[in-house]
Amino acid sequence: MTTAKDLFMSAIDPRMEAVVVGSDLPGPVRPVADAVRDGDRPFPVRVLYEPTPGLSAGRNRGICAARGR
Repeated sequence: MTTAKDLFMSAIDPRMEAVVVGSDLPGPVRPVADAVRDGDRPFPVRVLYEPTPGLSAGRNRGICAARGR
């Protein structure tokens, strides 16, 4: 969560977007996604769900969902 907070508090180009991918793993995953989703940001934040466990599946989901160039 620290990385997300640092990102959101930075002076960043408002054309950027943040894509956060979570899954239903045991532990504090969903509260992190909820905390990221809520709040006033200078850029869009999208929170997605990936049912396939694993870091690669989450990264691939985020890459496919990204709207930037």
